[in-house]
Amino acid sequence: MPRPSLWGLLQESPAQLLAIVLVYLLSVAFGVFWVLSNHRLRGLRQRALLFSREARQYAGEVQDLYQHAPCGYHSLDSDGRVIRMNRTELEWLGYRADEVIDQRHYRDFVTPETRAAFDAAFHQVLGEGQEGSAECELLCRDGTRLPVAIQATAHVTEDGFQYSRATVFDLSERKALETRLEKQALTDPLTGLGNRRYLEGQAAMEIARAARSGTPLSLIAIDLDHFKRINDTYGHDVGDVVLQAFARLAGQVLRDGDVLCRMGGEEFAVLLPDTHREQALQVAQDTTEDGTLAYTASLGVTLVCAGETTLKPAIKRADHGLYAAKERGRNRVQWEEA
Repeated sequence: MPRPSLWGLLQESPAQLLAIVLVYLLSVAFGVFWVLSNHRLRGLRQRALLFSREARQYAGEVQDLYQHAPCGYHSLDSDGRVIRMNRTELEWLGYRADEVIDQRHYRDFVTPETRAAFDAAFHQVLGEGQEGSAECELLCRDGTRLPVAIQATAHVTEDGFQYSRATVFDLSERKALETRLEKQALTDPLTGLGNRRYLEGQAAMEIARAARSGTPLSLIAIDLDHFKRINDTYGHDVGDVVLQAFARLAGQVLRDGDVLCRMGGEEFAVLLPDTHREQALQVAQDTTEDGTLAYTASLGVTLVCAGETTLKPAIKRADHGLYAAKERGRNRVQWEEA
């Protein structure tokens, strides 16, 4: 039999041949689609694995940042119980996580003196404002106190309040700086004594104490004689040494509780709690007796009267007595009656 040709087959059964061709083309197309899909799937899988690793790395970095941040972080439930706290704050307090988280109420770490401020701030977080802040002190495990500032907000969902999120800042350096600045504001830098402002603050307390107890309170005003002559003859450096030496001398003869201050220049003042007239005059005499330094001092002494709420009237009287001592030849003590 003669071998059929493609053209002959096409003429005899064109539909069958067309079907074969279609099947072939579909097979080729499916194969190409499968290859492309498989390649794309492998690419997507690799990208998913890369994203997963990056997400885990990012989550680890965020967790590490949370745990080792330079500030404290914690979260509290609606009862104030600690449900989360970072390692920084735990180390501040001196506790392990298992001793605090789900075990302790945060206000237990707040000192009694500052607990009211913390309670008010937490109440604001629970309320409509949903945020609050407070400065308070934390009681650490070793007994020390840590001044902190707490800023908190509420995490709220459709179900209501879930927990608080608080950032805690260590105020130790700021408080230390404030203390140094306050001390500097109340201290004479040359002699280390209190200044006029310090004397006024101490006087307010001593006047109130004397009023309650009915005990006498005396004041001495002191001025070094001819101090300008010392500066002019020997220079201001020597004058500064004389002022420092007098401050040491006066501090040695005064009692614990007596308040010695430098009012300015060569002027000093001494506040003498629980001291009557004769005692105050004796203290003034002891202050002028110095054989090691070639200078003298004039002093005015008075009582702080009952009913005087500030030291100003007594300072005025003591200064008047001081001027009287200078007019009478200096190097003496002058009592000034109220």
